[in-house]
Amino acid sequence: MLWTAITTGALWMAMGKRKLEGSSASFIDCLIDLRFLRIAVIPVALHMFWNSYFLENSGMLKFFITLVITWGVALALISAGYKQIINEQKGIR
Repeated sequence: MLWTAITTGALWMAMGKRKLEGSSASFIDCLIDLRFLRIAVIPVALHMFWNSYFLENSGMLKFFITLVITWGVALALISAGYKQIINEQKGIR
C-alpha cells in the first residue's frame, strides 16, 4: 500500500505544481513530468529489490531495508504536502 501511496503522492505533487505554474495538468502530462518520475521510480526500484534474490538468506534484513526506505519516502512526501497546504493558506507560491 505504501508503494501505491508514494506513487499517488508523487502524481498529486506533479499535478499541483503544474497547476500553480499555469501549465496543463492533464493526467498524461503529469505522468511524463520529471517531478513525478523522480519519485515514482523509487517504488519501482523497491519492488524490484523486494522480488530479487539479493539478500534472500539474510533473515529480516531485506524486509527492514525496504521498510526504512519506504517509510522515509512516504513521510517526506507527507511533510512536503503539509508544507504545500501551509503555503497555500498563507498565499505563498
